[in-house]
Amino acid sequence: MATDGYGRMAIGPRVNSKQVQAHVLSYETNVGPVPDGMVLDHLCRNKACVNPSHLEAVTIRVNTLRGIGPSALNAKKTSCPVGHEYSGDNLRVFNGRRICRTCGILYKRKVREQYASQGLRTDGKPRKAA
Repeated sequence: MATDGYGRMAIGPRVNSKQVQAHVLSYETNVGPVPDGMVLDHLCRNKACVNPSHLEAVTIRVNTLRGIGPSALNAKKTSCPVGHEYSGDNLRVFNGRRICRTCGILYKRKVREQYASQGLRTDGKPRKAA
């Protein structure tokens, strides 16, 4: 077994053998070829499993979001750390990240108040005397 947890098998003559993942070989032998652009998702969450009924051909995105990695965990979040919902007018997407508009507005207000208390404009320059 490889260090990534997936079983591997050598196919072909010993000199020119080709390494294949055991679950892919099992799926292709019992179900058929994995469609282009698809990967096999272990529904049982056991990487060493080769049972074709535990494997499903899905897109890489679906496979990632079904997992327990950081991408999947963040995608499952429905609200910001403060508790505002990530939906409707309160949702902003910037560089692929979801941002809470309410928190953004509150943050900008706080920064403006801090600058004003120091007699500065929001660009850091002093306010002109009236």
